[in-house]
Amino acid sequence: MLARLDRWPVEPEDMKFPDISLLSPTDQDRVHELFTKMGDPDERVQPTISEAELKELAELLRGLPLVDGIEQFSGPKIEVPKALAYYWKWTQPAAAWRHYSFYKMGKVETLRFVALCARYGWQDGLGGVKLKECMVPLGDWHPDDRAEMTELLDKAARV
Repeated sequence: MLARLDRWPVEPEDMKFPDISLLSPTDQDRVHELFTKMGDPDERVQPTISEAELKELAELLRGLPLVDGIEQFSGPKIEVPKALAYYWKWTQPAAAWRHYSFYKMGKVETLRFVALCARYGWQDGLGGVKLKECMVPLGDWHPDDRAEMTELLDKAARV
């Protein structure tokens, strides 16, 4: 089936994509996982997706409206707010500084990340100095929450 898709004559400007932002965060994560299994011909990554997974992907995408690369997705944007991303990037010690790319986290993980931050003082609209004053330092968090946040930060910091 993938070989047949490769032969499909589609011009780049005519490409349309399903609006996966309309799916639940769990389904969005699954679609991204299945797309990754499809491989990337430009990077010579072989597909590892099974026929059952192709059917699952088709079922997840069935009925979604198509948008082109220029249009914005119509579902809610699930991302770490910029002020919160800056807080985590710039409040770490210089000796242990790591680059965080919060786009590496799945949608469910992103929602959990923001919920944990909200539990410990983050509020939408806070930024800079105010955010640093309001957020409880990670060392003072409940041990279970601190461990979960550390895992999420580790995932965002992976190369």
